[in-house]
Amino acid sequence: MFGHGPHACPGRFFAIYEVKALVIELLRNYDLRLAGDVDSKGAERAPTLMIKMNNIPDPRAMLEIRKRVS
Repeated sequence: MFGHGPHACPGRFFAIYEVKALVIELLRNYDLRLAGDVDSKGAERAPTLMIKMNNIPDPRAMLEIRKRVS
C-alpha cells in the first residue's frame, strides 16, 4: 500500500499513527453497537457469513454510534 524499498512513502508512519489516533478517539468517546442489539443477555445478533474458513460480519449490518455521556 505504501510501496517497498528505497521508494517507500516517507509519510507512511505518520498515516498509520493518524489512523491509530482516530480509532483510540472512537473507542474512548463513543459507544458502538450493531443495530438491533438490545443487550448482551437476550439480544439477537446479525448472522455472520462463513466464506471457506473465514467468519466475517454481515457487510449489510448497520452500526450505531452514540457519544458517551460523562
